[in-house]
Amino acid sequence: MRRERRRAAQPEAAQAPPALELAAQFIADLHGDAEDEEREAIEWLVLCAGQYLAEEAEPGQWEALDGVALLGRMPARSEREHVALCLYLVGFVGWMAVVGYMDGSRAAEVAAGVKQCTDDPTVTNLCDRTIELLGRPAPGTAGERLS
Repeated sequence: MRRERRRAAQPEAAQAPPALELAAQFIADLHGDAEDEEREAIEWLVLCAGQYLAEEAEPGQWEALDGVALLGRMPARSEREHVALCLYLVGFVGWMAVVGYMDGSRAAEVAAGVKQCTDDPTVTNLCDRTIELLGRPAPGTAGERLS
């Protein structure tokens, strides 16, 4: 009888709650003193991310989140708003990794993609720190800056 080789089990991310609940947790943990406008922007970002997953992957499969594609679906009214969305997105996936809802290396890949979307030094610094802390993205995921 032939023995099958078993692969080592990869630790899976914990099952995340629905997007609006995630947004509330993220705000409570990291943005408790946020103004209403900032809270609404974070909620909108997380809800758009959840909608993206529902349309492009599987609802709640946060590992499938493509930050570049998500930002492309969220037209910003100004450069300032675009920078804020980038910061919130990188902060959100970093938080998801820390609390166990997303693999750290996957969050680093999202941060690497977001870094390609802006020249803003605050965003690029946050992306670099996120990548450094959570793990290097897989080869080929952090290419040249997008124009």
